[in-house]
Amino acid sequence: REMNRCRSAKAQAARRFFLYAKQWWTDYAHRLSADNTPPRSVQLFARDEANELRCACSFIWPLRATGRGLDSPRHCARFVSLLALEKDPGVGGSGDSQPWQTPLAFMARRAGDVCDHALLLCSLFLGFGLEAYVALGEMRCDGQTQPHAWVLTFSTDESTGNQKAAAWESTTGRRTSLLPLDPETARRYDSITALFNHEIFLANVQTSHLLVDGISLDLDDDRLWKSIDSTELGLLLGGGPQHPMPYIPAIADIALLPPIHPSAIDIETELR
Repeated sequence: REMNRCRSAKAQAARRFFLYAKQWWTDYAHRLSADNTPPRSVQLFARDEANELRCACSFIWPLRATGRGLDSPRHCARFVSLLALEKDPGVGGSGDSQPWQTPLAFMARRAGDVCDHALLLCSLFLGFGLEAYVALGEMRCDGQTQPHAWVLTFSTDESTGNQKAAAWESTTGRRTSLLPLDPETARRYDSITALFNHEIFLANVQTSHLLVDGISLDLDDDRLWKSIDSTELGLLLGGGPQHPMPYIPAIADIALLPPIHPSAIDIETELR
């Protein structure tokens, strides 16, 4: 009975959110058209590995990875970059894109597209307490632009008090500065259309979404970023607890064990 009640409540919350999202999207499109701004690719929903349609924010949750060999955000960036990349030309677009994978499904499969990498990296960064978002937009490649997803983190410069923002390429682990804008970042990333994590979804409603035009990253300004209502999002997601990384047993202290062949330790390390 309790399980049926929970399923019913979940379905009701999903229906309520879908109706809200429909009106939100209408308002968003109206704001763009009122400013004579061309339509932008903003993906609020995606299908998961089970082909279930879900809000983008539900693919992210804080993952605590300390004690499992991932002792810093840079370790996490390196780890995610080592997972196999399966290219999907429809990332961030409409119905032609392949399903997104939840972080745990992605780690179990050890392969996914660029958005899967970004979702996992953002979840790991949130587990370290960073202000992190998945960014949807476009990147430059061979003189052309194509849909892309990566991770942004925000911090404060201790010496000046100014806000800083970093762009993390989840498929390579490379980090560049977005605020202030580094030339390498400007060459690689073309635009930002949306930012989201497990608590916030923001669509860019500025006149220009191009980095070279100096888009504002003041995410609290609702004249520049249109947000999903936090109450509606909270009702949908339920505010579940943080998820730890899957348990990985530590290698036993060999000083407490009978002598074993060195290759056994190498094999055990490799299996981790």
